[in-house]
Amino acid sequence: MMYQRKKFQGKAATRSGFTLIEMTIVLFIISLLILIIIPNLANQRKHAQTVHTTAMKSMVQAQVDAYQSQHPDDPHVTIDDLTHNGYLTKKQANQAKHEAFGLPQMIKQRDGFTVLELIVYLAVVTSVLMINLMLISYVRETHPDEKLFWHSFGDSWLQAQQAAKAHECKWLVVVDQSEVVFKPFNSRLDTEVVKLPGDLIPAAARKLYISQDGFTQPTTINWYSRKGNLKYHQTFQLGWSGFKVEPAN
Repeated sequence: MMYQRKKFQGKAATRSGFTLIEMTIVLFIISLLILIIIPNLANQRKHAQTVHTTAMKSMVQAQVDAYQSQHPDDPHVTIDDLTHNGYLTKKQANQAKHEAFGLPQMIKQRDGFTVLELIVYLAVVTSVLMINLMLISYVRETHPDEKLFWHSFGDSWLQAQQAAKAHECKWLVVVDQSEVVFKPFNSRLDTEVVKLPGDLIPAAARKLYISQDGFTQPTTINWYSRKGNLKYHQTFQLGWSGFKVEPAN
């Protein structure tokens, strides 16, 4: 029964963190913002590069004109000539070779994703989250935690009946909003506790008694979801034949 105590922990009253649906929506919105912002940043960078290249060409052309005015006999001017004669600094010469005259700048190190790769990555992440959301919805519809709860309830009820007959003592079974407590009227026997699953509560707190011969009075407990929807009818039969659970729908 220690496993049962650990397994069925009630939901906390306070909320901590996002649900999967909320996280998916947040990631979707972030993805849209990234898809809007990144192309604009790329266009701004491209525009700035174009302006810089145009300015470099104008500056180099001005230095070429100045060089030719001082050296009219030298019709073929190169970047090296301008640098050697002090018309361009080495830094300006390097920039001119790489930008103003069409020489491609070699990229030595990659610093991140391209826009296309980022789009593909976000699409994959969103798809995985949506698949997980559908799987979780399907699992929740089958109520595996509730099946385990009824199984544990049945085991504890049967053990209490057997212990009542074996030790000739009554048992009190208390059903409340968070747990079911099986308490013997014998201090030498252990109290058993079965926690309720997160979305299941009784219509009202109830007290049931198991007699010394294992018998109980017939009664019915209606179980609801926390949204107020009737889910199960739990019927305790006369004698010690146990109980049966029937879905409300």
